[in-house]
Amino acid sequence: MKSQQEKIKQDYSSAAALLERVIPFRFLSTQEKKKLVKALKGYSFNKGDVIYNKGDSEDSVYLIRKGVVETLDYKASGSIRINVITAGHYFGERAALFNQKRIYTVRALSDVSCYSVSGKNFRQLVNSSKAFSKAMSTILRDKQGIFSAFDRFKAEVLQGINRGHIEIRQLIPFYKDMEPAMHKLLSREDEIDTSVLDYAVKRLPSNVTENFVYILTDELYAHIPEPWKLFDPVPAPARRRRSWKMQNGQTMMLYRPGITDLLDLITCLCVFVVEAEKIRKKLSEHRILLAIKNHISRNEFEKDKKKADAVFLKTLPFSPRELAGLKTIWPDDTVKYIYNVAIHSGIFSLVIKKQVDLYNTRRAEMWLSQIGDAVKNLTGYKVSELPEDVNIHVISSNTHSVLNCLNHKLISRIDEVISWGEKTQHQALSQKWFNKYDLLYALSKDYINEKDEDGTLKLDNNDGVIRVERTASTGIQVQLFSLNKLKDKISDPGLPPIPKNSNAIILNIDYAFGQQAEEIMRSLLLQFGQRISSINIIGKAGALVGKRGDILLPDVFIEQSEDLFQSVENKALSTINRLQKRLDGTKIHKGPMLTVDGTLFQNTMMLSFYRHIWDCIGLEMEGIYYLRQIIEGNQHGLIPQNLFTNFFYYVSDLPADPGSQLSTVMELSEEMPPLYAVTREILTDIFLIESGEKFDEESFNN
Repeated sequence: MKSQQEKIKQDYSSAAALLERVIPFRFLSTQEKKKLVKALKGYSFNKGDVIYNKGDSEDSVYLIRKGVVETLDYKASGSIRINVITAGHYFGERAALFNQKRIYTVRALSDVSCYSVSGKNFRQLVNSSKAFSKAMSTILRDKQGIFSAFDRFKAEVLQGINRGHIEIRQLIPFYKDMEPAMHKLLSREDEIDTSVLDYAVKRLPSNVTENFVYILTDELYAHIPEPWKLFDPVPAPARRRRSWKMQNGQTMMLYRPGITDLLDLITCLCVFVVEAEKIRKKLSEHRILLAIKNHISRNEFEKDKKKADAVFLKTLPFSPRELAGLKTIWPDDTVKYIYNVAIHSGIFSLVIKKQVDLYNTRRAEMWLSQIGDAVKNLTGYKVSELPEDVNIHVISSNTHSVLNCLNHKLISRIDEVISWGEKTQHQALSQKWFNKYDLLYALSKDYINEKDEDGTLKLDNNDGVIRVERTASTGIQVQLFSLNKLKDKISDPGLPPIPKNSNAIILNIDYAFGQQAEEIMRSLLLQFGQRISSINIIGKAGALVGKRGDILLPDVFIEQSEDLFQSVENKALSTINRLQKRLDGTKIHKGPMLTVDGTLFQNTMMLSFYRHIWDCIGLEMEGIYYLRQIIEGNQHGLIPQNLFTNFFYYVSDLPADPGSQLSTVMELSEEMPPLYAVTREILTDIFLIESGEKFDEESFNN
């Protein structure tokens, strides 16, 4: 226990001298040190005294003036010494930085004299002093290795890729050490984390409960150039991966360039293995397995099979929460899927093939050829023969927001569509909408599916729109818009008029996935070069500030694996006021953005580190890869030096908040308004670039 607090003498000389010796405190300015000295509290402890216990909530940071302390971890086998800390050093900073309880007990090994700074004051130093935060970052990352679990996992994966073979079970200890923030019940062996399991299953091939071997290849085999003609597809509902069942237990899959896609697949398989093991344990008794097998056999041809399954599921040893979650994961044939999990060995083998010395056409090259063909269909010219006045504006977003904002056929029916939504009691009508055109777009997909069987609302070449839906297995659809053909058509009222004399083409590409963005952007820059007038990125991001639906504007990207910084020339930062007027109470945040290796590649400590040390506002997966290619394109003279670039992100989840993670569904009224606000911003910029005019706030609605 702490002894009587010492009184610090008025000269504060010993405390000031200590700060000069201790890194990172020595990097504070003179004024910051003087202020800190006044806030320090002095303590003395006798040999054997406990300074704080494992599990304590107190978050002060201690600087040792005299003496030695030890850090201890108490386990079932007894206490384990973790470290010995001597005079002239500090301890206790992780509780202050990462908002966590004490992970170790600290005990005095000798008589100890020390100073403490409150967690609040320590965090203020991190936020106010760049030198202090940078030094703190180096200590935590390099000396203390707080991210070593991530490094070990990634190193194991890279070794497996180089070998051409990975056994998922061998990765499970490394995966557990990472403690992903999304995998909240990872350490609870008796409780199934159905939320994260649902996330993983939706991103794995649909036959995952029956599969054992994945043949992963970055390009199609020469002897199997069209696997879709030989094998049945096994899609992943929430990932645009091409997979085919080659035979029982064996699936072939095309993975995207770089390591991001492989890390995503592997971490999702780790989630599945961990949670499937919990299911197997609950169903491990022979009588339970036999009952499930008999139920499946009896009810295979029952008309009301789903009702019978629901009754039977209640007899299984799952909690009501677990049962509800399993039904969400596998709404059809729930019992059969659970049985497949129960009898699965839990062994997954990945055979990874990366083709080298490749002279046949790569998927990205085929994709680019398709875009070239679409340009010719739209304009009548090959890309290399386009007139000089044809500018290209690249947008990376989704497949609906740009299209809807320029769809005069849909916009002209706004009253009819909203009336249909009211009659059908569409879920969107129960939510609050600031802009009625956002409501129109929220209703449009279901309206078109039900009411537009003849395709009258679909734009085509005559309207100045071409879609490239066959993606050469890249998973990236493309839309091309001719401003020349669209100029006399109505568009979203939140846009200025379409320029009358512009022959520009808007090239809207669907979301890339992680490192794939680098190859995709490189291909576009090589194809269109100096014709590119703007590059505009709309992305979804996890936020470390604000709430769902907020907007993040990056001024810096940080690459997670190496903490590499890259400044962003983001034009969106200069038009924040214009964007804010399009929004109803939605907040806009600006600051550094972290490009992560994967959705499951963060834990709570990592999120706190980047929030408090680097002041990051959010995390995403493609930004730095797009930016890297833009910078290289500029340096090599491929694209104009004054290229107009926009980076917008809307918040889809808060990874540090269990109630707002990706595993919980976003409401339409959370997602659509920010997405369409930034889409209008980008289209406005493009139209203004083409017309050479300034923005007139009074000429159109928000």
